[in-house]
Amino acid sequence: MSKETLRLQASEAIGNFLLENIHKSLYGTKNLEAARKHLQEGSILFYFPHFAKLDPILYGKIIRDYLTSLDKVAGITSLRHIDPNRGKFNAIQGQLIEDWHDAFGINIIPVIQAKDKKDYPDADSFNRYAVKTAAKFLREPGHVLALSPEGTRSTIDELLSAEEGFEVLLRLGGRNVLALPVAGVHSTIRPYNTKTKVSVGKPFSYEEIRRESQETGKSITELAMRRIADLLPEQNRGFYR
Repeated sequence: MSKETLRLQASEAIGNFLLENIHKSLYGTKNLEAARKHLQEGSILFYFPHFAKLDPILYGKIIRDYLTSLDKVAGITSLRHIDPNRGKFNAIQGQLIEDWHDAFGINIIPVIQAKDKKDYPDADSFNRYAVKTAAKFLREPGHVLALSPEGTRSTIDELLSAEEGFEVLLRLGGRNVLALPVAGVHSTIRPYNTKTKVSVGKPFSYEEIRRESQETGKSITELAMRRIADLLPEQNRGFYR
């Protein structure tokens, strides 16, 4: 058996172990049912706060268990986290993600964060291509695009100010896209024993939140983030308290 085959098998085993050892209490299942039904003819922009490194696994598990198979899912991540030129750990993460694409079918769309643009001369064109790719993915019925609007992990267990990409994706995704706010609070966060309370909000369309923005004078991004904040305890709402 080749080294590549052994690596792929190991990566798949790691992925399955993480998926099966995250334990959660789930609230708002009727909203997940509505989102699942919508996937028959449209797509879902699944968005969440990012408090822990294992959050992508947690939310991937929810998508797999309640919405659709992982081969119909794409996640947006920072290029920095998977860039092998930024260190061995980043290279390992990048390889794992490639292997998980082969094993589970999940897609990753990397973007360059504002704080990293100085390290990537082609950052603007790279991000324009990423947005086009993500929007095209969203236009396909049955697809789920997952992201954290904050663009980075919060190390203080509180919501950070969101970047503006969420609004762009929701608008460009088309009329058949619904956004689904999901928020988890961890009591323990370990690869072998993660316990989390997850709450799911009501799905909404771009037109719905655009009208609310016009009525309230608040930005679409702020209104979307406040939908996440409403799912969290007061002490975790941070910038949107």
